[in-house]
Parts: sequence; structure tokens; C-alpha cells
Amino acid sequence: AAPLVVCHGGPGVPSDYLFPLGCLPGRPVLFWDQLGCGRSDSPGLDAASYSIDASVTALADVVDQALPGAATGGRFHLLGQSWGGILA
Repeated sequence: AAPLVVCHGGPGVPSDYLFPLGCLPGRPVLFWDQLGCGRSDSPGLDAASYSIDASVTALADVVDQALPGAATGGRFHLLGQSWGGILA
């Protein structure tokens, strides 16, 4: 099955409440913590770093690094919950 990339709600809420999705049989799951949440970096209060555009760019970078080829035609599914749905 195609990998699942999970974008949590928030902002400010880490992805850990979505970890049960990691038990999907036969499907790799990538949990992405948005900037300033969970296991991601916290660069300070620079508003531009937390914009929707910056978040979408960061998500694309994570997908490119974690799933080589996915952004250029490889298959993956993207699940956004709440705020993560806006980014997805």
C-alpha cells in the first residue's frame, strides 16, 4: 500500500494523538510534527516561519526527504486532521 503522511491538528498540538494510525497493516505511516510542535524545531516567534505557505513548503520538504520520488509522481496518501487538513 502507498505510504500515509499524517498532518496533525493545531497549530501547537503534536501528532501523538494520531499514533494509533501507525498500526495500519501493510502501510508505512509518516507522522509529521509541524514547526514548533512535538519533535520539530521551534525557531522562535518569527511569524513568517509559521505561515501556511512556510508550513506547506516544510511538508513538501519532509515528503521529499522521507519518501524519495513521492513528490514527483510516486504514490502516497496525505491525511490532514483539523489544521493539518488546511495544509494538506
